[in-house]
Amino acid sequence: MARGKITYNITSDDFPAVLHIEFQRYRDGDMARRMWEYNVLATCNLKLPVISIVIYLIRDGQILSASSEEKAAEYITSAANGKQD
Repeated sequence: MARGKITYNITSDDFPAVLHIEFQRYRDGDMARRMWEYNVLATCNLKLPVISIVIYLIRDGQILSASSEEKAAEYITSAANGKQD
């Protein structure tokens, strides 16, 4: 498997959270969903907000467009606020 995860406990402005970084070596059409699932499960288990970031380690090729990432972020935000479509 060509991916790895790192998590850090962080504090910003006296606000504790978990920073989740995932490294990806290939394009993955399920990445937004996997990140959302990990974020929700980690938030529930750790009882802290989780900030998830993907770092693509790709020399060439296309990854998800900004608009796809924005749609995923909107979905995550809506789900977190209980406003799923």
